Amino acid sequence: MQLGSENRRWRLGLFECFSDQRTCILAFVAPCYLYGKTTVLIKESLVWGIATFFMFPFNFCFFAHNRNYIREKSAIEGEFMVDILAVMFCTPCAFAQMYQQAKTEEFQTIIRS
Repeated sequence: MQLGSENRRWRLGLFECFSDQRTCILAFVAPCYLYGKTTVLIKESLVWGIATFFMFPFNFCFFAHNRNYIREKSAIEGEFMVDILAVMFCTPCAFAQMYQQAKTEEFQTIIRS
């Protein structure tokens, strides 16, 4: 199930991660913790989420896959290549963005259905 087909946007833009200071600090200081919380929110294994941190250079593919999953379930337009670039070059901001989107009530409703 996905949200309506209208053009939707991320809850926070990629460089708006500074607007939520707690999430921003976690993204820069403890990115594996924030990513782990996000994997739990999207109903993926926490162990697998944390393990992807140690699978360099393939971890960026896993990060991009989860960002793509969140984007598609939220009916946000975009491309997988942009997801890859976001997690490769703006990892903390991408993690903050993914977490903020995944924790919304509307996203959680989609995951439960």
